[in-house]
Formats: sequence, structure tokens, C-alpha cells
Amino acid sequence: LTEALDAARAISDEYSRAGALGALAERLPGPERGRVLTEALKAARAISDEYSRAEALIALAERLPEALLPEALDAARAISDEDSHARALIALAEQLPEALLPEALKAARAISDEYSHARALIALAEQLPEALLPEALDAARAISDEDSRAEALGALAERLPEALLPEALDAARDLRRGLTRPGADRAGRAAARAGARARADRG
Repeated sequence: LTEALDAARAISDEYSRAGALGALAERLPGPERGRVLTEALKAARAISDEYSRAEALIALAERLPEALLPEALDAARAISDEDSHARALIALAEQLPEALLPEALKAARAISDEYSHARALIALAEQLPEALLPEALDAARAISDEDSRAEALGALAERLPEALLPEALDAARDLRRGLTRPGADRAGRAAARAGARARADRG
């Protein structure tokens, strides 16, 4: 493995170097794995093309130890192309510790493209602690594209505390009136989830 690592480190293209180092890290013991993944993340952050940088971060996301996740999240947030930004954030969402979730939610809310914004919220929905769910619901309700809003509300519906369920139910019902058929179906499912949660909580 020493020769393979030396060869990987000698690769001049940052995208290829990040991929090679990330793959080799899987075969290394803990402390050395962490050092090599640090090198891989550094190479990924140095990629100038934002699509390729996002792809490198996505490939590394599941491999990174918790100590490197703040840096990886910073790298995702620094991507200005919103589709690439959202894809990198989505890949990291399941890996992030609770301490980083407020920052991740802030990053999702900062995405102006509403489709990408909704996809990032959906990815975070299962991870967010209860304290962040009111902010996530506000973010979902603020999406003007109705199909995207319906999908985001649907993802949040099963996670919301009882106090927020009436608000989510009203938002989903309002959506159904002006949506296309697929969007109306999604809004209907969100309303059904919120209604079922409300009934279960009352029971």
C-alpha cells in the first residue's frame, strides 16, 4: 500500500488524486486512514471546477470521520453553483452530527433555486432535531414553487411535533387547490401524514 499511496499522492489532477486517496484510505488502519482522508479532502477542496468538486465531495462523504465533517460542510457551502452545492449537501446530510445540523439547515435555506432548495431540505428532514423543525417548516412553506413545496412538506410531515401539525396540515391543504395532479397528490399525502400524526398524538 505504501507504493500505491505514493503513486496516488503524485497524481497532479486534484479530482483523480482525491478519488485515489479516498479509495486507498478504506484499506488503512484508523489513524493512517484519517490522515489519508484529510489529504483526499484537501485535494477535493482544491478542484476549481465546481461540478467536479461536488462529485469529489460526494464520493468522500460516507468515508469521512466526524472530525473532518465540519471542513467537508464548509467545502459544500463554498460551492456557488446551486445544483452542485445541493448535491454535495445532500450527500453529507446523513453523516453530519447534530452539532453541524443548524449550519447545514442554514446552507439549505440559502439555496435560491427552489428545486435544489427543496431537495436539500428533504435530505435533512430525517436528521434534524426537534428544535430545528420549526425553522425547517418555515423554509418549506416559503418555497414558492408549489410542487417543490409539497415534496418538502411531505418529507417533514412525519417528523413535526404536535404543536406544528396544524400549520403543516393547513399548508398542505392550501397547496392542493392550485397544484398540478402530481403535486396535488404529493400535497394530499403530506396532509394525510400530518392528519394521521395529529390523530395519533391526540390518541
